[in-house]
Amino acid sequence: MRKIVKFVIKKIVVTVITIFLILLFSFFLFYLMPGDPITLLLLGGKQRPGHGFSEDMLNQIKAFYGLDKPPHLQFLTYVSNFLTGKWGISVTLYKGVPIGDFIGYRLLNTLFLCGVATLISAYVGIKIGVFSAWRRGKKADVGLTGLSLVLYSVPAFWLGIVLLLIFAIMIPIFPLGRVSSYQGSDLLMIIGDRVYHLILPVATYVLGAFAGFSLIMRSSLTDILTEDYIITAKAKGLTRKGIQKEHAMPNAMLSMITVIAYEFGWVLMGSIVVESVFSYPGLGLLTYEAAIGRDFPVLMVIFFITSIGMVLANAIADVLYAHFDPRVEM
Repeated sequence: MRKIVKFVIKKIVVTVITIFLILLFSFFLFYLMPGDPITLLLLGGKQRPGHGFSEDMLNQIKAFYGLDKPPHLQFLTYVSNFLTGKWGISVTLYKGVPIGDFIGYRLLNTLFLCGVATLISAYVGIKIGVFSAWRRGKKADVGLTGLSLVLYSVPAFWLGIVLLLIFAIMIPIFPLGRVSSYQGSDLLMIIGDRVYHLILPVATYVLGAFAGFSLIMRSSLTDILTEDYIITAKAKGLTRKGIQKEHAMPNAMLSMITVIAYEFGWVLMGSIVVESVFSYPGLGLLTYEAAIGRDFPVLMVIFFITSIGMVLANAIADVLYAHFDPRVEM
Protein backbone atom coordinates (compact mmCIF):
# COMPACT_ATOMS: atom_id res chain seq x y z
CA MET A 1 0.00 0.00 0.00
CA ARG A 2 2.83 2.37 0.90
CA LYS A 3 4.48 1.65 -2.43
CA ILE A 4 1.30 2.55 -4.31
CA VAL A 5 0.89 5.82 -2.37
CA LYS A 6 4.49 6.81 -3.16
CA PHE A 7 3.92 6.00 -6.83
CA VAL A 8 0.74 8.12 -6.93
CA ILE A 9 2.49 11.04 -5.20
CA LYS A 10 5.34 10.79 -7.69
CA LYS A 11 2.87 10.92 -10.57
CA ILE A 12 1.12 13.94 -9.06
CA VAL A 13 4.43 15.79 -8.77
CA VAL A 14 5.36 14.93 -12.35
CA THR A 15 1.91 16.01 -13.53
CA VAL A 16 2.17 19.39 -11.77
CA ILE A 17 5.63 20.00 -13.27
CA THR A 18 4.35 19.05 -16.71
CA ILE A 19 1.39 21.44 -16.42
CA PHE A 20 3.78 24.24 -15.41
CA LEU A 21 5.96 23.50 -18.45
CA ILE A 22 2.85 23.57 -20.63
CA LEU A 23 2.01 27.02 -19.26
CA LEU A 24 5.58 28.11 -19.98
CA PHE A 25 5.49 26.73 -23.52
CA SER A 26 2.05 28.12 -24.35
CA PHE A 27 3.07 31.60 -23.13
CA PHE A 28 6.36 31.85 -25.00
CA LEU A 29 4.96 30.14 -28.10
CA PHE A 30 2.64 33.10 -28.67
CA TYR A 31 5.11 35.60 -27.21
CA LEU A 32 7.83 34.65 -29.73
CA MET A 33 5.50 34.77 -32.73
CA PRO A 34 6.50 37.48 -35.20
CA GLY A 35 4.66 40.78 -35.03
CA ASP A 36 3.34 42.92 -32.23
CA PRO A 37 0.05 41.48 -30.88
CA ILE A 38 -1.60 44.88 -30.32
CA THR A 39 -0.76 46.02 -33.83
CA LEU A 40 -1.98 42.74 -35.28
CA LEU A 41 -5.28 42.92 -33.39
CA LEU A 42 -6.01 46.61 -33.91
CA LEU A 43 -4.57 47.22 -37.34
CA GLY A 44 -4.83 43.78 -38.89
CA GLY A 45 -1.05 43.63 -39.11
CA LYS A 46 -0.69 46.68 -41.36
CA GLN A 47 -1.30 50.40 -41.33
CA ARG A 48 -4.42 51.41 -43.23
CA PRO A 49 -5.34 54.94 -44.30
CA GLY A 50 -7.79 56.56 -41.87
CA HIS A 51 -7.41 53.81 -39.29
CA GLY A 52 -4.12 54.80 -37.66
CA PHE A 53 -3.34 54.85 -33.95
CA SER A 54 -0.86 57.20 -32.38
CA GLU A 55 2.17 55.87 -30.55
CA ASP A 56 0.77 57.11 -27.23
CA MET A 57 -2.52 55.27 -27.80
CA LEU A 58 -0.70 52.03 -28.59
CA ASN A 59 1.47 52.42 -25.50
CA GLN A 60 -1.60 52.99 -23.33
CA ILE A 61 -3.24 49.84 -24.71
CA LYS A 62 -0.05 47.84 -24.14
CA ALA A 63 0.09 49.11 -20.55
CA PHE A 64 -3.55 48.16 -20.04
CA TYR A 65 -2.84 44.57 -21.12
CA GLY A 66 0.50 44.46 -19.27
CA LEU A 67 2.50 44.07 -22.47
CA ASP A 68 4.86 46.88 -21.48
CA LYS A 69 6.34 44.74 -18.69
CA PRO A 70 9.41 42.47 -19.05
CA PRO A 71 8.70 38.93 -20.35
CA HIS A 72 9.27 37.23 -16.97
CA LEU A 73 6.77 39.53 -15.22
CA GLN A 74 4.27 38.95 -18.03
CA PHE A 75 4.69 35.22 -17.52
CA LEU A 76 4.11 35.44 -13.75
CA THR A 77 0.96 37.48 -14.40
CA TYR A 78 -0.09 34.94 -17.03
CA VAL A 79 0.30 32.01 -14.60
CA SER A 80 -1.46 33.88 -11.81
CA ASN A 81 -4.40 34.74 -14.06
CA PHE A 82 -4.73 31.17 -15.28
CA LEU A 83 -4.73 29.73 -11.79
CA THR A 84 -7.37 32.23 -10.63
CA GLY A 85 -9.63 31.76 -13.64
CA LYS A 86 -8.82 35.12 -15.25
CA TRP A 87 -8.34 33.81 -18.76
CA GLY A 88 -8.61 37.07 -20.62
CA ILE A 89 -11.24 38.28 -23.06
CA SER A 90 -12.31 37.21 -26.51
CA VAL A 91 -10.98 39.56 -29.17
CA THR A 92 -12.96 38.65 -32.29
CA LEU A 93 -15.53 35.93 -31.55
CA TYR A 94 -17.34 37.50 -28.59
CA LYS A 95 -15.57 40.88 -28.70
CA GLY A 96 -14.74 41.81 -25.14
CA VAL A 97 -16.59 39.01 -23.33
CA PRO A 98 -14.43 37.23 -20.69
CA ILE A 99 -13.41 33.78 -21.92
CA GLY A 100 -14.49 32.20 -18.65
CA ASP A 101 -18.09 33.25 -19.34
CA PHE A 102 -18.50 30.92 -22.34
CA ILE A 103 -15.67 28.38 -22.25
CA GLY A 104 -17.33 26.33 -19.50
CA TYR A 105 -20.55 25.88 -21.48
CA ARG A 106 -18.60 24.81 -24.56
CA LEU A 107 -16.43 22.43 -22.54
CA LEU A 108 -19.42 20.73 -20.89
CA ASN A 109 -21.08 20.25 -24.30
CA THR A 110 -17.97 18.56 -25.67
CA LEU A 111 -17.48 16.39 -22.60
CA PHE A 112 -21.09 15.26 -22.84
CA LEU A 113 -20.94 14.50 -26.56
CA CYS A 114 -17.51 12.92 -26.76
CA GLY A 115 -17.56 11.33 -23.31
CA VAL A 116 -20.70 9.35 -24.12
CA ALA A 117 -19.45 8.57 -27.62
CA THR A 118 -16.07 7.35 -26.33
CA LEU A 119 -17.67 5.05 -23.74
CA ILE A 120 -19.94 3.55 -26.41
CA SER A 121 -17.03 3.23 -28.85
CA ALA A 122 -14.84 1.47 -26.29
CA TYR A 123 -17.59 -0.96 -25.27
CA VAL A 124 -18.60 -1.84 -28.83
CA GLY A 125 -15.00 -1.99 -30.06
CA ILE A 126 -13.87 -4.31 -27.25
CA LYS A 127 -16.84 -6.64 -27.78
CA ILE A 128 -16.23 -6.86 -31.53
CA GLY A 129 -12.48 -7.30 -31.01
CA VAL A 130 -13.05 -10.19 -28.59
CA PHE A 131 -15.58 -11.79 -30.94
CA SER A 132 -13.15 -11.56 -33.88
CA ALA A 133 -10.12 -12.82 -31.93
CA TRP A 134 -11.89 -16.01 -30.83
CA ARG A 135 -12.89 -16.65 -34.47
CA ARG A 136 -9.54 -15.77 -36.00
CA GLY A 137 -9.41 -16.53 -39.73
CA LYS A 138 -13.12 -17.34 -40.07
CA LYS A 139 -15.59 -15.46 -42.23
CA ALA A 140 -16.99 -13.48 -39.28
CA ASP A 141 -13.50 -12.35 -38.30
CA VAL A 142 -12.57 -11.37 -41.86
CA GLY A 143 -15.82 -9.46 -42.34
CA LEU A 144 -15.65 -7.56 -39.05
CA THR A 145 -11.95 -6.77 -39.44
CA GLY A 146 -12.55 -5.50 -42.98
CA LEU A 147 -15.45 -3.34 -41.79
CA SER A 148 -13.33 -1.94 -38.96
CA LEU A 149 -10.51 -1.08 -41.34
CA VAL A 150 -12.90 0.69 -43.71
CA LEU A 151 -14.55 2.74 -40.96
CA TYR A 152 -11.18 3.51 -39.40
CA SER A 153 -10.02 4.94 -42.74
CA VAL A 154 -13.15 6.95 -43.58
CA PRO A 155 -12.79 10.70 -42.78
CA ALA A 156 -15.15 11.75 -39.99
CA PHE A 157 -16.37 14.83 -41.86
CA TRP A 158 -17.38 12.71 -44.88
CA LEU A 159 -19.17 10.19 -42.67
CA GLY A 160 -21.02 12.97 -40.86
CA ILE A 161 -22.12 14.58 -44.12
CA VAL A 162 -23.37 11.23 -45.43
CA LEU A 163 -25.37 10.59 -42.27
CA LEU A 164 -26.86 14.09 -42.47
CA LEU A 165 -27.74 13.61 -46.12
CA ILE A 166 -29.44 10.25 -45.55
CA PHE A 167 -31.10 10.62 -42.15
CA ALA A 168 -31.82 14.35 -42.02
CA ILE A 169 -32.62 15.20 -45.66
CA MET A 170 -33.47 12.12 -47.73
CA ILE A 171 -35.14 10.32 -44.81
CA PRO A 172 -35.87 13.16 -42.34
CA ILE A 173 -35.75 11.09 -39.16
CA PHE A 174 -33.31 13.30 -37.26
CA PRO A 175 -33.01 17.10 -37.14
CA LEU A 176 -30.44 19.29 -38.81
CA GLY A 177 -30.47 21.57 -35.76
CA ARG A 178 -27.40 21.63 -33.60
CA VAL A 179 -28.99 21.85 -30.13
CA SER A 180 -32.19 21.00 -28.34
CA SER A 181 -35.26 22.87 -29.61
CA TYR A 182 -37.61 22.03 -26.73
CA GLN A 183 -38.72 25.16 -24.84
CA GLY A 184 -40.74 23.57 -22.02
CA SER A 185 -39.77 22.83 -18.42
CA ASP A 186 -40.38 19.06 -18.34
CA LEU A 187 -37.03 17.50 -17.38
CA LEU A 188 -37.69 14.20 -19.17
CA MET A 189 -38.70 16.04 -22.35
CA ILE A 190 -35.59 18.20 -22.15
CA ILE A 191 -33.33 15.15 -21.79
CA GLY A 192 -35.17 13.25 -24.53
CA ASP A 193 -34.99 16.15 -26.96
CA ARG A 194 -31.28 16.68 -26.22
CA VAL A 195 -30.55 13.00 -26.83
CA TYR A 196 -32.61 13.13 -30.04
CA HIS A 197 -30.43 15.97 -31.37
CA LEU A 198 -27.23 14.14 -30.37
CA ILE A 199 -27.93 10.83 -32.11
CA LEU A 200 -26.29 11.70 -35.44
CA PRO A 201 -23.18 13.41 -33.94
CA VAL A 202 -22.67 10.52 -31.51
CA ALA A 203 -23.21 7.97 -34.30
CA THR A 204 -20.59 9.71 -36.44
CA TYR A 205 -18.08 9.71 -33.59
CA VAL A 206 -18.77 6.08 -32.64
CA LEU A 207 -18.57 4.72 -36.19
CA GLY A 208 -15.15 6.30 -36.61
CA ALA A 209 -13.78 5.51 -33.14
CA PHE A 210 -14.96 1.98 -32.31
CA ALA A 211 -12.92 0.54 -35.19
CA GLY A 212 -9.65 1.54 -33.53
CA PHE A 213 -10.64 -0.12 -30.25
CA SER A 214 -11.76 -3.23 -32.14
CA LEU A 215 -8.54 -3.64 -34.11
CA ILE A 216 -6.31 -3.11 -31.08
CA MET A 217 -8.35 -5.47 -28.90
CA ARG A 218 -8.33 -8.15 -31.59
CA SER A 219 -4.56 -7.86 -32.06
CA SER A 220 -3.87 -7.96 -28.31
CA LEU A 221 -6.17 -10.90 -27.64
CA THR A 222 -4.91 -12.83 -30.67
CA ASP A 223 -1.35 -12.67 -29.33
CA ILE A 224 -2.46 -13.73 -25.85
CA LEU A 225 -4.42 -16.74 -27.14
CA THR A 226 -1.15 -18.24 -28.42
CA GLU A 227 0.57 -18.04 -25.01
CA ASP A 228 1.52 -21.21 -23.15
CA TYR A 229 -0.72 -20.55 -20.16
CA ILE A 230 -3.76 -20.36 -22.47
CA ILE A 231 -2.82 -23.69 -24.05
CA THR A 232 -2.36 -25.17 -20.57
CA ALA A 233 -5.79 -23.87 -19.51
CA LYS A 234 -7.36 -25.52 -22.56
CA ALA A 235 -5.55 -28.77 -21.77
CA LYS A 236 -7.00 -28.68 -18.23
CA GLY A 237 -10.48 -28.67 -19.71
CA LEU A 238 -11.48 -25.08 -18.96
CA THR A 239 -14.35 -23.80 -21.05
CA ARG A 240 -13.83 -20.99 -23.53
CA LYS A 241 -15.85 -18.67 -21.32
CA GLY A 242 -13.70 -19.55 -18.31
CA ILE A 243 -10.44 -19.06 -20.22
CA GLN A 244 -11.65 -15.75 -21.58
CA LYS A 245 -12.81 -14.44 -18.21
CA GLU A 246 -10.00 -15.71 -15.98
CA HIS A 247 -6.91 -15.64 -18.21
CA ALA A 248 -7.28 -13.92 -21.58
CA MET A 249 -9.31 -10.77 -20.91
CA PRO A 250 -7.41 -9.49 -17.83
CA ASN A 251 -4.16 -9.52 -19.80
CA ALA A 252 -5.67 -8.21 -23.03
CA MET A 253 -7.28 -5.28 -21.22
CA LEU A 254 -3.90 -4.02 -20.02
CA SER A 255 -3.07 -2.65 -23.46
CA MET A 256 -6.56 -1.16 -23.73
CA ILE A 257 -6.07 0.96 -20.60
CA THR A 258 -3.57 3.19 -22.40
CA VAL A 259 -5.69 3.35 -25.55
CA ILE A 260 -8.88 4.31 -23.68
CA ALA A 261 -7.04 6.89 -21.55
CA TYR A 262 -5.42 8.37 -24.66
CA GLU A 263 -8.82 8.58 -26.35
CA PHE A 264 -10.30 10.38 -23.34
CA GLY A 265 -7.33 12.72 -23.33
CA TRP A 266 -8.02 13.68 -26.92
CA VAL A 267 -11.77 13.87 -26.37
CA LEU A 268 -11.59 17.68 -26.17
CA MET A 269 -9.92 18.12 -29.53
CA GLY A 270 -11.03 15.00 -31.36
CA SER A 271 -14.45 16.58 -31.73
CA ILE A 272 -13.38 19.44 -34.00
CA VAL A 273 -14.51 17.76 -37.22
CA VAL A 274 -17.72 16.26 -35.81
CA GLU A 275 -18.77 19.49 -34.10
CA SER A 276 -17.99 21.53 -37.21
CA VAL A 277 -20.10 19.28 -39.44
CA PHE A 278 -23.10 19.36 -37.10
CA SER A 279 -22.54 22.95 -35.86
CA TYR A 280 -22.52 21.59 -32.32
CA PRO A 281 -21.58 24.34 -29.83
CA GLY A 282 -18.67 22.59 -28.15
CA LEU A 283 -14.97 23.15 -27.66
CA GLY A 284 -14.12 21.63 -31.04
CA LEU A 285 -16.28 24.10 -32.96
CA LEU A 286 -14.95 26.93 -30.79
CA THR A 287 -11.40 25.94 -31.77
CA TYR A 288 -12.31 26.11 -35.45
CA GLU A 289 -14.06 29.47 -35.03
CA ALA A 290 -11.18 30.93 -32.99
CA ALA A 291 -8.62 29.78 -35.57
CA ILE A 292 -10.60 31.32 -38.43
CA GLY A 293 -11.20 34.52 -36.44
CA ARG A 294 -7.61 34.65 -35.14
CA ASP A 295 -8.83 34.92 -31.55
CA PHE A 296 -5.48 34.10 -29.94
CA PRO A 297 -6.57 34.43 -26.27
CA VAL A 298 -9.30 31.84 -26.84
CA LEU A 299 -6.87 29.53 -28.65
CA MET A 300 -4.39 29.78 -25.77
CA VAL A 301 -7.05 28.73 -23.24
CA ILE A 302 -8.19 25.83 -25.45
CA PHE A 303 -4.58 24.73 -25.93
CA PHE A 304 -4.05 24.77 -22.16
CA ILE A 305 -7.26 22.86 -21.37
CA THR A 306 -6.51 20.23 -24.01
CA SER A 307 -2.94 19.78 -22.80
CA ILE A 308 -4.10 19.33 -19.21
CA GLY A 309 -6.63 16.75 -20.39
CA MET A 310 -3.90 14.75 -22.09
CA VAL A 311 -1.53 14.99 -19.11
CA LEU A 312 -4.18 13.90 -16.61
CA ALA A 313 -5.36 11.05 -18.86
CA ASN A 314 -1.82 9.71 -19.23
CA ALA A 315 -1.18 10.02 -15.49
CA ILE A 316 -4.36 8.09 -14.67
CA ALA A 317 -3.43 5.45 -17.26
CA ASP A 318 0.02 5.00 -15.67
CA VAL A 319 -1.50 4.57 -12.20
CA LEU A 320 -4.10 2.07 -13.44
CA TYR A 321 -1.49 0.16 -15.43
CA ALA A 322 0.77 -0.11 -12.40
CA HIS A 323 -2.16 -1.26 -10.28
CA PHE A 324 -3.32 -4.02 -12.63
CA ASP A 325 0.09 -5.16 -13.90
CA PRO A 326 2.48 -6.28 -11.12
CA ARG A 327 5.36 -6.33 -13.62
CA VAL A 328 5.40 -2.51 -13.74
CA GLU A 329 7.93 -1.01 -11.35
CA MET A 330 6.49 1.61 -9.00
